[in-house]
Amino acid sequence: MTEPQDRRLLAYCVAVMAMAAGSLALSLALSGVSSATKPTTILFWILLLAVVNLLPMSVGFSAEVTMGFPVHVTMAILFRNHPWVPMVITAIGGIDVREFRREIPVYRALFNRSQAMLSVGAAATIFSMGGTTNVGVIAAAAAAQILINWGLVAGALTLAYGRPMSETFLSLSPARVPGFVLTYGLLTAVGVATAKVSTAFAPWAVIAIIIPLLFARMGLMGARAQQELSERLRKQQEMLLQVNEQLFSEREQERKRIAADIHDTSLQLISAASYLTRNALGYLSDRRTDKAQESIEKAAGAMEDAITELRASLSDLSRSAVDRDTLNEAARRLAQQASALWGVNIRVEGEITQEPPASVVYTGSQIIQEALVNALKHAGTDSIVVRLSDPDGQVHIEVEDFGRGFVTGEQAETGHVGMRLMRERALKVGGTLELHSRPGRGTRVLVDLPGRGQA
Repeated sequence: MTEPQDRRLLAYCVAVMAMAAGSLALSLALSGVSSATKPTTILFWILLLAVVNLLPMSVGFSAEVTMGFPVHVTMAILFRNHPWVPMVITAIGGIDVREFRREIPVYRALFNRSQAMLSVGAAATIFSMGGTTNVGVIAAAAAAQILINWGLVAGALTLAYGRPMSETFLSLSPARVPGFVLTYGLLTAVGVATAKVSTAFAPWAVIAIIIPLLFARMGLMGARAQQELSERLRKQQEMLLQVNEQLFSEREQERKRIAADIHDTSLQLISAASYLTRNALGYLSDRRTDKAQESIEKAAGAMEDAITELRASLSDLSRSAVDRDTLNEAARRLAQQASALWGVNIRVEGEITQEPPASVVYTGSQIIQEALVNALKHAGTDSIVVRLSDPDGQVHIEVEDFGRGFVTGEQAETGHVGMRLMRERALKVGGTLELHSRPGRGTRVLVDLPGRGQA
C-alpha cells in the first residue's frame, strides 16, 4: 500500500473503534447495570470466548469463522437487555491468535475487536426488541452480525487495495452460498440452544455443549486439512512428472540439435581441412609450393572455423545448470557471475539438504537468475541476499534486495515480464511465488517449490 492508503486505512480503523466505544457508552447509559451482570458471570464468558477464539477453524465455502460465532449469539440472547455486556466481553475476550504472532499491527487488532463488538451489540439489540423465540428475529440477529462484520471488513479492504466497494464486497461472498447459509444456520441454532441451557441450568452448563462441539470441529477440520494436503501433494507429483518428462524431452531434442550442428558444420569443416592438407602434401611432392601454401591456408581457415563452431556447441552443452550443478551450486554460481558482472555484493545463505528433482533444480535456478537480474536492473542496490532452505521438505528460496522497492499489485506485475515468468515457472512445478515490496524498503521474492520428499 502507498502511504496515503495507509493513512486512510488507519483513519477508517480509528473511526470504527470510535463507533464501538460510542455504542458501548450509549448502551451502558440506556440499560445500566443489574444483578444479571455480576463480574463473575462476565469473567466466565470472557474466558470461554478467549478459549474458543484461540482455536479458530474454517467452516469452508470460502469463508472463515470460529466457534466464537455461536458464543456471540448466546451472549446476545442472554444479555439482550444489556447489550454493553456482550460488547465488553467481546472487547476483552475477542483474542486473535495473529496478535500473539505479531502478524497484524495493534490498530488492526483493535479494529477486529471493534467490529465484533458492533455486530454482537446489534444482535443483542434486535433480540431485546423482538424476543428470542421468533425464528425471523433469530435470523435477523444472525444476519446483522454477519453483515456488519462483512461490510466493515469490505470497507477496510477497499481502502487498503483501492478497489471499488462493490467489487470488494462481492469478492468476500462465499463460493457456495447454500452451504454457507446452512453452516451459519447450524451455528446460530447452537447459539440459541446454548442460551436455553444456560438459562435453565447455569452458565457453566454451556461448557457441556461448546467444548465437545469445539473438539468435534477440530477433528473434522483436521481430517479435511489432511485430505486437502494429500490432494495438493498428488497434484504436485503429477505436475512434477509432466515437467520432468518435458524437461528430459527438451534436453534430448537439444542434444540431437547440437549433434546435427556438429555434423553439418564442424565435421564438414574438419573434413575439408583434411582434404586440403592431403592436397598440400601432393603439391609439395610435385614441388608446387605456391599451390601447397594455398591449400594449407585454406585448411587452417577451415580448422579455425571448426574450432569456433565446436566452442559454440560446447557452450550449448554446458549452458544448463541442471546438467552439472546441484541447486546449491547453481545458486552460488549464478550469484558469483552476477556479482562479477555488476559489481554488487551478492551472498548466498543456507543450503538445500535434500537435492530436489531435476525439474525443481532447473526451475529454481531460472527463478534465482531472473530475480537477481530484476534486482540488479531495477533496485538500485549494492547488496542482495539469496536464502535457501528445506526444513519442512519443501524447497524455500528467498531473494532479497535492499534497494528502492516499488508498489506491488496486479498492475505493477503486469508490466514486469520477468515477474510473470517467474510466477508461471513456479506454478508449472506445483510451487508458489510471493512478492513483497514497498517504496524505499527493498523487495523480497519468496518461492516455495516441491522438495525431494514430495516428488
